[in-house]
Amino acid sequence: MRAHGAAAMFGLAVLGSIWTTHVMPAWQRGTHRLSGGSLFLLWAGLILSGYGLYYLADETQRATTSWIHMGCGLLLPFGLLLHVLQAMRARRPTGGAA
Repeated sequence: MRAHGAAAMFGLAVLGSIWTTHVMPAWQRGTHRLSGGSLFLLWAGLILSGYGLYYLADETQRATTSWIHMGCGLLLPFGLLLHVLQAMRARRPTGGAA
């Protein structure tokens, strides 16, 4: 659990560090909103469900929150991969005649 907590703090630091330099400028440009917005929703789901797991006392709520947390955690790497691949595809030259 200590390693998991440390990873969570690192993840929050990463999200905070890219917020003003990557997320907000891209959102204002309108680029990759679907994949980036979905990725952000997964992060938000992890943050809120992690908070809930720490503070919820009711076992039924904790069980549901645990499933949500695991689902978001398992989907996050795939969301990140899709976001990166989409950005790489968008940056690829079109190959048109000069």
